[in-house]
Amino acid sequence: MSRIGPLRPGEIILSFSHLTEGRVVRRQSRFLVLAELNEQLLPVHLHDPGRLTELIRPGARILIRPSVGRKTSFSVTAAWDGLWGVP
Repeated sequence: MSRIGPLRPGEIILSFSHLTEGRVVRRQSRFLVLAELNEQLLPVHLHDPGRLTELIRPGARILIRPSVGRKTSFSVTAAWDGLWGVP
């Protein structure tokens, strides 16, 4: 459904309820991150094989989503960069 016109205060335009916050423990390989989620260590797929040293580092906050058809059950969707006062 498309919407035309200004947004109303408090109106939700996108929902990301399937995303969960985790923390990077370490980067295992180009495509694999070991992350902590709810005090559990999980292997998480990382789509971008670039270095990303400023984002994917131990202790960094990441958002992960469930994945289907992969060797891992989750994939990294986003990471905080720390530039906006959010560690």
